[in-house]
Amino acid sequence: MANISLIARTSLSLRLGIFGFSGAPGYEQNAELRDQRSAVEWVRDNIAGFGGDSKRVIIFGQSAGGVAVDYWPYSYESDPIVAGLISHSGTALSYLPNSPEYSQSLFYNVSGTIGCGGNTTDATTVATCSVSKARTLRRFSQLLARCLLFLFNQRAFTCPTKYANDFRVKYQVPTWRYRYMGDFDNLSLYASWGAYTNSGASHGAEFNMLFGTAYDVTGAANTLTEELTSRYIQGAWAAFGRSPSLGLNIYGWPSYDSNSPTLVRLCYKNQSIPSFVSPSLYDAACPPVAHNDLLPGRGAF
Repeated sequence: MANISLIARTSLSLRLGIFGFSGAPGYEQNAELRDQRSAVEWVRDNIAGFGGDSKRVIIFGQSAGGVAVDYWPYSYESDPIVAGLISHSGTALSYLPNSPEYSQSLFYNVSGTIGCGGNTTDATTVATCSVSKARTLRRFSQLLARCLLFLFNQRAFTCPTKYANDFRVKYQVPTWRYRYMGDFDNLSLYASWGAYTNSGASHGAEFNMLFGTAYDVTGAANTLTEELTSRYIQGAWAAFGRSPSLGLNIYGWPSYDSNSPTLVRLCYKNQSIPSFVSPSLYDAACPPVAHNDLLPGRGAF
């Protein structure tokens, strides 16, 4: 009888904002991360009833979810439960975690604002400047704005990913790294921007490839390349799920090494066949990390 792999998506409610990371004195801290742990424990305890294997649980997340996934092995080194981790566009090195004092000041600010008490001495006024920033950016040329976005992408995603993967390789953790670059008309954020015809691979665009939902975004038909890319990515994720330690090697992905062509470029120039290049092609601009220094680029979000 053939082995059957079960892929299940569990819906759960997570405490977010000041309820998940409240900073309130005497209140449970990092509750949102604890909620995630509870959900994975439930899967471990119940997956056999759905035909699954508790020893083959994989967790993955995107953006802030990718950060949470990358926190996991640091938080539960002795009892991770899961067999593998997939982090999309976010690592444990992407954020500067709030200090207890700063989190507490945010809590007091909210509680005071809504009339539920608070410590006005320590309260911090949090104001949004997105409108003023948008007005300022519009004064710059389209080219400069593009350069700023490139720098943000480098410091928020590329460099933290490099550092996180380099640490894993140092401690002999099987690791693979990809860079998704698809630029399709039915997934573009805008039709044109000066000399640029499409927005490029926007944050989270690879999800549509993974779940096969590109058509659902705009209703425009997928290209053949999109269909082939989607199937290839689905195959890679399934290969990792079957065997987190060897599945991707069997699929044709080399284990990550910063000094050899092991960075997998997915959909480079909209080609469905992947290419493999040296990570230094994109990582060269990342500042070196000095002993005990804060990692460059952290807090870019």
